[in-house]
Amino acid sequence: MKKIISAAEKLGKKIRITAVSLVSAAGLVIISDIIFQWSYTLDPVIVVGAGKVAAGIAVACAVAALGYYLLRTLYIRLKKSSVIISPAADAFIRDLTAVFRHLHTTFGASAISLLIIHFYIIFFVAYGREINKMTISGMGAFILLSVLGMLGYILLKNLQNKKIRITHRSAAFLMVVAFFVHKVFIFFRV
Repeated sequence: MKKIISAAEKLGKKIRITAVSLVSAAGLVIISDIIFQWSYTLDPVIVVGAGKVAAGIAVACAVAALGYYLLRTLYIRLKKSSVIISPAADAFIRDLTAVFRHLHTTFGASAISLLIIHFYIIFFVAYGREINKMTISGMGAFILLSVLGMLGYILLKNLQNKKIRITHRSAAFLMVVAFFVHKVFIFFRV
């Protein structure tokens, strides 16, 4: 399992570079579209579909990032409780948590990158800057995710700071709430 953890650590570093590249690519796509207006020549159904795919992958990345916290919390509570788990299960959960720890920031950075693309496609290209409850809730969720990412970056630089860690977790909770509010508005088309 140590090989898997080591591979996850290396993969995490490579994917972080990929996530930064993805943000840069998103920026280039957006800038080129602003200059050349190429997205307006595409079928609107395809454009909206691309925005929704970006959002779907971003949600999967965010859930995977949240999975680290949930798995870690479960593991700590199991260790503190009187529940007896086998040494093999203990080692598996500990190692799986280590793998998720190395990929947590990568998943978060990828979610932010993809939501930048989603926001641009849906708000600027597909729906022509229409302001309604869906867009406001989406912007709120994106702002919270951006704050979450900034707090995560600060936390990486100072892992022992409990106030930032608690604020990061609180922002994650608020982000989940904002996401569900956004989905409710989308579902009811408000």
